[in-house]
Amino acid sequence: MIKSPATLTRFRFWFGFLFLCLAGTGGLRPARAEPTTLVFDNLSSDSGLTQNTVNAVLQDSRGYLWIATQGGLHRYDGYRMQVLPNTGPDRLPDTFLNALIEDQVERLWIGSSTSGLSLFDLRSGRMRALPAESLRLRGEEQQIHALAVDDAALWIGSDAGVRRVDSQ
Repeated sequence: MIKSPATLTRFRFWFGFLFLCLAGTGGLRPARAEPTTLVFDNLSSDSGLTQNTVNAVLQDSRGYLWIATQGGLHRYDGYRMQVLPNTGPDRLPDTFLNALIEDQVERLWIGSSTSGLSLFDLRSGRMRALPAESLRLRGEEQQIHALAVDDAALWIGSDAGVRRVDSQ
């Protein structure tokens, strides 16, 4: 504790002097973060995309990047592009894809422009087309543009509006 007025005056002087010195040198300025340099890779048909119009991009729980284009579904691991088959039993019924979402049990829901929904199991690698009749999708509801999931349902955004479907 400071007891004499002379000591208090000297303390105030030195404290003020120190404050002015630090303020003049920038010592009291807020710290600034170093600028971050962002690096972008351009993925196109030169990288393995079957078509350059990308309608949806999703990073799944395993870290893969899924890319929905007007030419099909692609999986990118950061190094190479894999195109999912458009022929055979485990194929997409439509290659014009608009929407992607992953649910809580590692399934990728895929919305297309004309054929409704498909379901890709990330664990087994099996694709399954979901017939519009089984989901009761009619007409414009089969033109899917957006997907969302919650604990029990899949939400489908289409030309006809928004529809809730049981995702089990």
